[in-house]
Amino acid sequence: MIRKLRGKSVPTKDRIKRWKVVTGDQVEIRFGKDKKKQGEVLKVLRKKNKLVVKGVNVTKRHKRIGMSDEQKDGYWYAESPVHYSRVALVDPSTGRGARVRWGVVDGKKERIAKKSQTVIPKPVFKYRNEKKRDVVGPKDTPAEATLQETFDPETLNPLLLASLEHKTRKLSRE
Repeated sequence: MIRKLRGKSVPTKDRIKRWKVVTGDQVEIRFGKDKKKQGEVLKVLRKKNKLVVKGVNVTKRHKRIGMSDEQKDGYWYAESPVHYSRVALVDPSTGRGARVRWGVVDGKKERIAKKSQTVIPKPVFKYRNEKKRDVVGPKDTPAEATLQETFDPETLNPLLLASLEHKTRKLSRE
């Protein structure tokens, strides 16, 4: 369960400028109580320099007054954010955490593992409302209508001429 995370954000000057980790990446924890555990990035908190990783840094959450009945017990377990510096992207060739650099491969900017020099592909982004995107509603423009050419330059020219004449008359008065 990903909940809205409270707390202060990091000052703008201390935020990481170029993130190499995105949602859906496989990462490995480098140090701490979950050292060498691997998991998928569920959420990236750029304003806090933190990530939520599946199965890592799991903490006990207690039910508060006014919560829904989904949590029937008085508590449940949820992933807490981990600082960006504690994780390393998993190298697909070795299956271990690796240091990463940016490089250009075939004209595209890619993430490359420093030791093995293998390209770490970015995961395909999964939309939350993917089913809703496929449904065509009554207010949606049909595909055939978007392909029609509706611009006619001949109808535009008289309007342009009229506006230019108006501007020249206005300037001549002054």
